[in-house]
Amino acid sequence: IMLLIAYFATRAVEDFWFNYISRRWRSSLFVPAIPVMAFSLIFVLVIPVIPVLVGDFQGAAGMMLQRDYRAAFEWLRENRAPDDVILASPNVSQWLPSWTGQQVVYGHPFETLQAAEKLQAVEAWYTSSTGEECQRVLNGAYSFSGEYRVRYIVVGPEELAMGANRTAIESECLDGLQVVAQIGEVTVYAP
Repeated sequence: IMLLIAYFATRAVEDFWFNYISRRWRSSLFVPAIPVMAFSLIFVLVIPVIPVLVGDFQGAAGMMLQRDYRAAFEWLRENRAPDDVILASPNVSQWLPSWTGQQVVYGHPFETLQAAEKLQAVEAWYTSSTGEECQRVLNGAYSFSGEYRVRYIVVGPEELAMGANRTAIESECLDGLQVVAQIGEVTVYAP
């Protein structure tokens, strides 16, 4: 895709900007443009990593996960069926499809249908809403056609950091669910 972007960017420079910049000034404008382009590339590559380098792991949310999640992802990949749906916090759900090949209830705001409603449902599930609301999420009430059922629920540090504590989650939403894997601080449940 970068080849196509470079091609169309070059065409835009030739077809549009060269009509407004005289031939005599073009080389003079490249002198400041090249360092600005190089600095912007370095800026874009380095800025997301700065929270990790300074130890601000809350600022790096979404970029990193604890090692226990990786082991849980491997367990989920090995114990999956093609149509399984996984419920996890938004930060964890962004990683799950690429690691496990599975669908998630809420993955990314720009790639999830009805993203606002699903985000609220996931947050409500992990912040101990009513047991009835928990079952609605697990039974696919927020899907486009209500056709999916959640097969696995992930509860780890990211989910607990959403403002809920383990006792609240266990008393409201995990009643009747069974533990299928316990990997460090990450627990995988199944209905």
